[in-house]
Amino acid sequence: MNQILTNLKKLKLPRVFCFLFIFLSLMSSHFKGHSQTQYEFDENNNKVISRECLLEDIDTAMSNLVVFYPSLYEHISKPELDKKIAQLKVSLEDSLTANAFCLRLMHTLNCIGDGHMIAYTTDFIPGQPKSAKTQIYPLSMFNYKILDNKLYLVKSDERSAFENGTEIISINNQPSKTILDSLKKFIFSDGNSDQLKGFMLDNGVFPVLYHEVFQNKKSLTLTWKHGNSTGHTLIGHAISHKPFNALIEPEPSREDFSSRHYAYLKIGTFLDMKGEIDPYASFFKTLKEQKSKTLIIDLRSNMGGSNQLTKCLLSHLITTSTTFQKIATTDDTQKFLATDDRFLDLVRQLQAETAPVIPDSVYFDGEIYLIINEGTFSSASFFAEYLRSARKITIVGAESGGSKKIATAGITVTTDLPNSHVRLSYGLLSFRTIRGQAQLAPGTGVVPDKEISYTIQEYLSKRDLEMEWIKKEIQKKGGNIQE
Repeated sequence: MNQILTNLKKLKLPRVFCFLFIFLSLMSSHFKGHSQTQYEFDENNNKVISRECLLEDIDTAMSNLVVFYPSLYEHISKPELDKKIAQLKVSLEDSLTANAFCLRLMHTLNCIGDGHMIAYTTDFIPGQPKSAKTQIYPLSMFNYKILDNKLYLVKSDERSAFENGTEIISINNQPSKTILDSLKKFIFSDGNSDQLKGFMLDNGVFPVLYHEVFQNKKSLTLTWKHGNSTGHTLIGHAISHKPFNALIEPEPSREDFSSRHYAYLKIGTFLDMKGEIDPYASFFKTLKEQKSKTLIIDLRSNMGGSNQLTKCLLSHLITTSTTFQKIATTDDTQKFLATDDRFLDLVRQLQAETAPVIPDSVYFDGEIYLIINEGTFSSASFFAEYLRSARKITIVGAESGGSKKIATAGITVTTDLPNSHVRLSYGLLSFRTIRGQAQLAPGTGVVPDKEISYTIQEYLSKRDLEMEWIKKEIQKKGGNIQE
């Protein structure tokens, strides 16, 4: 208990709605097992865990989820989930490595439909290599872009024989589309949407997950296409200071008033308070002084963050006090949290963030375009839904990776499974929108009014199709844009 409280205080979770690749190892006697496991080793000297012990781990994970996780049956019924867990148990071999078991668990629990949930082992978290110079697997030498479920190599290592934008048709004679569809089944996402899954594969997950799922680690044959050329190339592992493929790095937030026809506000994340109570106040003050008639808010690849920040932003865009969401927990979670005043303080602060949004004296009442994509997640996705329900706006881009209705986050705990030591992290608080399209089925994200899709040529040439479309719309309404 004390360890959880210490870490929660250190991480300032009251201001954090949740951010996908922050893995929190917060342990207590309520969540951590104590059994002593005797391990065996396979022919490759990998530590394996017996089927009996793995069955115990599955029961531990499910018993904790049933008691503490407030959204267990949001997207799947209890009988259906029970059936999937039973199928997982039956399918287990006599023994498995921790990584193999983790993948099985991810594949099964994906049906819960929670993009904030994560299962991992200490050696299965994508990231930097432990040593300055290390062997990396073949596919980790490249970056990737997935468009229309096709796999492309982008930003390849300068030593690579592949041209930028080369399409990978197959890997070891397995079609790329089949591979991508398979890998998506191991990635947690909100509801039944695949939007976030494609975004994660684009941003560092693809090579790590491929090599774990397919166990092809030494050499691979890539069948490729570039222009009118096609071919087959054998690639092997390499020695490198770090894998070329990088994890998600949010684009910095920025403001732009260079056009007299519109103002532009890019918000890379809702995590950075900059030490200000309202970091958007100066922007909207300038917006009012310049008498701008059109505002473009860019939330592409914004993975979320603080409810407090989204409320600050909303306060400058609405004219009526409005409640947008509510918070819920399980009865057992409330009892668990009630054992310590510091936990209660966290909950009170989070509940305060669900209070009505009060309009700011400096607000913008002109035309708004909101840009989103598959990486618009968590509180960023909620913000898009809130704003659409509060006033007329035009949303441009791709369906958000985050749900428009529910997110389970706020306070995150980790169950350390006693035998495999697979760690299952999940939220204790359920945030639900109560306005706008939230009454519709919760399995999708925020759907744009104008959907934008890219070809690989448009992506490589760094065209911004969303901004191009918006500028044309502004011109149609009388704005003579010459930029």
